[in-house]
Amino acid sequence: MTIQAQTTENLKMSPLNSFIGDDLADSTSIAAPDGLNVLDASAYPRARHLAVSPLEQSGTQIAGWTCFSSARGSKILLPDLSANSLPNDAPSVPDGYVSDPAFRNGYWIVLFGSAASAVFKHGCEIDLRPSRFTSEACLQTVLFHTSVTIIRHDLQGQPAFHLFGCSSFAHHIHTRLSHLHSLYGGGFTGLEALRHAMKSPPANTSVSNNSKEV
Repeated sequence: MTIQAQTTENLKMSPLNSFIGDDLADSTSIAAPDGLNVLDASAYPRARHLAVSPLEQSGTQIAGWTCFSSARGSKILLPDLSANSLPNDAPSVPDGYVSDPAFRNGYWIVLFGSAASAVFKHGCEIDLRPSRFTSEACLQTVLFHTSVTIIRHDLQGQPAFHLFGCSSFAHHIHTRLSHLHSLYGGGFTGLEALRHAMKSPPANTSVSNNSKEV
């Protein structure tokens, strides 16, 4: 089964897709529901607020945005990618928080598919198996020798992960994920494929031997 991804012109300007061929920069690629699927969401709005007051519980909805709380005392706000239209700007900074402007200029990658969690067996400094890193959790760690913030936000019962990092590492991240596609299948895809995964139950919840937990 294949899914035709939506063409999204803004993705041409995102830090990850600037290193991908024109067909993928236009986000017209075909992606299978299984394997390791990678969506570059860098062109979409998001926000990170540094807290000087207690945080909401991770997973809380705030005016159509989902709040994820990190152990380091910050709050990340993400839009609902399944919505027909996405907002142009992140919500204003609430009382008790200070905005982090650099967060908006980095890359934002969404990993989904049956092998999404297998990425963290390759070059991650901590144990992020699904049994250890639960849905709605948020942390900062090192992946492929670069600093990255990771949020787990499951899609229809399958683990899915949002990765955030400095745009100067986008080429490096793209290269490493490309290598993993040769192991697990899948590929770079567009927003429509992610929306399909968010609305439909997985056709096959099993994973290949390469992507099983160890």
